[in-house]
Amino acid sequence: MIPPRRPWWPPLRRSRRRTSSSPPTAGSALLASGTASLKSATGSVLAKASVAATGVTVKPAGKLKGTWQVWACPTSGSDWQPCTAPVKLTAKGARLKVGLDAGEKVRVIVAQRRR
Repeated sequence: MIPPRRPWWPPLRRSRRRTSSSPPTAGSALLASGTASLKSATGSVLAKASVAATGVTVKPAGKLKGTWQVWACPTSGSDWQPCTAPVKLTAKGARLKVGLDAGEKVRVIVAQRRR
């Protein structure tokens, strides 16, 4: 038996490869004092963090789309301290209470919250 003839149609188009990179989803910085930019792996600035004696203040750079969280982890010192709980990064910024000794560093992380 001869199979039925298929109708003619144009060949299927292959999807074009994206040339733009994916949007940034996380960034971090290590601070001892002063101000630093939290950059993603692509190099885009996500937020700016400043360290004071009372804690860490994080403000978003530009308009971030979606929900972002920020937390801080002390990295050195005589006693071990846990990371702070993740807090929501709003347009006004976020303030994290971290007890820092003299010369102690803190790592600040900002990440996009996934559903």
